[in-house]
Amino acid sequence: MKSLFLLAACISCTQFSHAVEVHEPKSHILKSVEFNSIDEQVKTLGAVEFIIDLGASRDDVFELSARRKGLTLEDGREITVFGYNKEAGVIIGSVAPVSYVSVTGADGGKILAQFFDEKNEIIAPSTDQIQVFDLNFKPLEFEYTPALAPKGIAMDVSLLIDVSGSMQNALNDVTRASRDFLSALPDFTRCSVLTFGSTVERLTNVDPAKRKSCPESLSVLDAGLVVNGATALHRAIKDALEDNKASESKLPKLTIILTDGQDTENPEISVDKMNALKKDSNSKILIFWAGSYSPDYLKGLADIESVSGNHITSDLEEFFRSIGISINGLQTITIK
Repeated sequence: MKSLFLLAACISCTQFSHAVEVHEPKSHILKSVEFNSIDEQVKTLGAVEFIIDLGASRDDVFELSARRKGLTLEDGREITVFGYNKEAGVIIGSVAPVSYVSVTGADGGKILAQFFDEKNEIIAPSTDQIQVFDLNFKPLEFEYTPALAPKGIAMDVSLLIDVSGSMQNALNDVTRASRDFLSALPDFTRCSVLTFGSTVERLTNVDPAKRKSCPESLSVLDAGLVVNGATALHRAIKDALEDNKASESKLPKLTIILTDGQDTENPEISVDKMNALKKDSNSKILIFWAGSYSPDYLKGLADIESVSGNHITSDLEEFFRSIGISINGLQTITIK
């Protein structure tokens, strides 16, 4: 059994911390996204065990104002759910079967969003089931093709792998799962891979603009990973966030950390400093704990924490699978 601790935001309530237990982790990685018809208007892109909200933080006062506006679709139907991103300057509203909308961000006039139904299926609603507004609630003209893969954008994904001595028995399985994960990500992702033991090693280009796509980057793991002493977790997070800060992409940067314990090398790098770097770099932090876990250790630094039980391999595969589907399920909306 594993527990998933996520800091999420509800469309119709204030921010909250919610714990989800997953009893039957699946034992495979999503190799590709299959589109299966729910009905004539909606396609499903895959179910996830937990929602990974790639959007910005919520503003309860703004949400209340938006709900009171009585926003509608172009055909007059009342919008029942919406998401927004103040940095991107847009609100996206929808109707059933959509039950949750996350607006990831904007890059070059293209808005990336996720749509979920009540079963945590990531879906692609039809064009007449969504409407886009500016932050003054004025409808905007837009173009949207359901389930069309985003083009002309770049999303930075950093993978930090613990290679300390305590990870020795799990390292082969972690390497295999990591390769499967990178191979399943879309071409618009740019990957950074770091390992950390007593030191931090960058296996990919430090310059985000020169990084390869994630499927092209998995070759850095071909030689396998070598165990390297202690656990420089804080240094690895700091280095990854500083690299993220150098990226020109306006989309959130995903920083995924696989570790089995707390920092034993650089504890002087404070959580407050890492939180400041996280904010400055527009990063999201997702941590998979393969061993000891203390809820108060990183003091809310992570957006999502997945805590493995006795089945590290299958738990890690399910963690990767939910992330992979969430990224593959991003929809592109172009403002005219």
